[in-house]
Amino acid sequence: MILVARDTWGGVWRRRQFLAEQFAARGVRVLFVEAPMSWPRLMAGSPDMASRPRDRRLQVVAPPIKARDNLWVTAPPKPLPNHPEPFAKVNRTLFAAHVRRCARVLDMKRPVLWINPEYAWFLTEDVAHAAAVYDITDDWTHAASLPEREAREIRDNDRRMTAAADIIFTVSHDLFHKKVNAHTSVVYMPNGVNPDMYEAGGAPAPREMDAMPRPVAGYTGTLHADRLDADLIEHVSQQGGVSQVFVGPDLLDAATRRRFQALERVFLVPAQPVERLPQFTSQFDVCHIPHLCTSFTHSLDPIKAYEYLATGRPIVSVPLRGLAHLEPFIDMAEDSDAYAELLERNVRGMEKCSAGDRRAEARRHSWSARADSILERIRDILA
Repeated sequence: MILVARDTWGGVWRRRQFLAEQFAARGVRVLFVEAPMSWPRLMAGSPDMASRPRDRRLQVVAPPIKARDNLWVTAPPKPLPNHPEPFAKVNRTLFAAHVRRCARVLDMKRPVLWINPEYAWFLTEDVAHAAAVYDITDDWTHAASLPEREAREIRDNDRRMTAAADIIFTVSHDLFHKKVNAHTSVVYMPNGVNPDMYEAGGAPAPREMDAMPRPVAGYTGTLHADRLDADLIEHVSQQGGVSQVFVGPDLLDAATRRRFQALERVFLVPAQPVERLPQFTSQFDVCHIPHLCTSFTHSLDPIKAYEYLATGRPIVSVPLRGLAHLEPFIDMAEDSDAYAELLERNVRGMEKCSAGDRRAEARRHSWSARADSILERIRDILA
């Protein structure tokens, strides 16, 4: 399987990394293709490029790097900006040639082509494959921060990828309903969790939380102005009842970051390796999801919700449609006053259900079970 991701293998893990790990553990040989290594951004000192491991910056001619049994990682080159279009065509040509070369090195003659980023649609034309999978995890066309030109490109690329796919997986019902009339094989396949990671006791308290006043309402995941409701977070801060800690990649715009840094009892912790996250969640008194409610966030299925369930900690969230199936286990608040009140009730032990109920629900959504279901669907397509 060639699994094309929109991020990197190491550090922060998302759906792509968890599934790649599960596929490899089942004997499926996986080439994990990271987001392209942009040379212009690297030369400009872009943190997301400069922070990449050196061995992934030099893979134009180097073989894929073995990350674990049955799993290799590679980063295609991106020598030019994507505009104007002739530049984008050069980038696409080099990307596809790089993937073909890596497939030859690994003796992958007609692999399954698993694509998450819609911009990689051209690989379905340029790389020999037995089946093409389109795995949709977000609807970026509704992200408010995107320029119209970029949103238009995403829509065009999405249409191309939808037409080329043999099967489409969507993480949420919102995404499923957007695709079900556009393709003959669309499958709702939500995210999951490795329950054992979060159930294990005895995780050391992270030093980053030593000075935080209790109780703590914790959040893990990407910090992005298209996701987080800054007004809600400020309202909770003004109530003074809980500290709020946000652990994850900081993609906030400068104004929102300054706003958060000025709030009382709001703490931003940099992105952590996946193995450290249970250290943080084990110290949360309540887990929360203070997202905006928009077309973009309703399309999501937050992995954090399943990880929160696995900790057994109480959970408070805004009423995202992607979390509707977990409503029996999560307190949902319609407005900021109700949200702050639910946080306070939960830290006082007035929880919606028991910790055991939450952990049992998490076990129903393991990444292991998701991988089994996905591979069964792919085998049906191949047959």
